[in-house]
Amino acid sequence: LKRVESLTPGHPRAVGPPLPAMASVVGRVLNCRGLPNKDLFNKEDPYVVMEYFDEHGEKRGEARSAVKSKCGQNPDFNGDEAVFNFADAKLGGFLRFTVWDKDLGPDDWMGQATVPVGIVPFQETTFTFSLGASRRKRLLLKKTPNGTLTVTMSVHNHHNWL
Repeated sequence: LKRVESLTPGHPRAVGPPLPAMASVVGRVLNCRGLPNKDLFNKEDPYVVMEYFDEHGEKRGEARSAVKSKCGQNPDFNGDEAVFNFADAKLGGFLRFTVWDKDLGPDDWMGQATVPVGIVPFQETTFTFSLGASRRKRLLLKKTPNGTLTVTMSVHNHHNWL
């Protein structure tokens, strides 16, 4: 395994030779719950951008879900509406899930979760991740949660891995 050195807490940097290609990380977004209310007069139109970054933080893949028009703060993604398959994922890489609200102008950021590839198991597993806290302070000067994102994912190893 590769030694990891932390420059700042929560931001590890890989040290040593590059890791070999690990496998494909495959899965799909199942739903979001408790998303922030971004539209004043309409219901939210959320979608999810799923990205894979290598151990150096360089983006190596991206997938986007369908836009769930007028579904509000608790969208469900069915079938192949929000699938991802990132081939040649490496153990030191990470996945980033960002939820956006589709608008006529610039889309509104709703929340984000970052997941190390190293925690994704070989057996399909369902995870629920926090989308963080709002960037703005609300009542009583507290930040409010941005909701959660539920995904199912697994690693499909290549024949030469392990």
